[in-house]
Amino acid sequence: TGHYQGEVVVWEAATFRPVAVLKGHRGLVFSLGFSPDGRALASCGRDKTMRLWSLPAPLDAVRGR
Repeated sequence: TGHYQGEVVVWEAATFRPVAVLKGHRGLVFSLGFSPDGRALASCGRDKTMRLWSLPAPLDAVRGR
């Protein structure tokens, strides 16, 4: 989930608990995209930056598989 205060929250689908809270944008985060292997996340914000994040778990774990 992109947040208006610049945070990105990655949720575990099975429990609805946050897996990671990523801070780095200044203001609204409006676009997110996972890498095919689920180990990285790209985010774009109103601050005109794009960030690439390493995730603590592959996408399958985040999706609850």
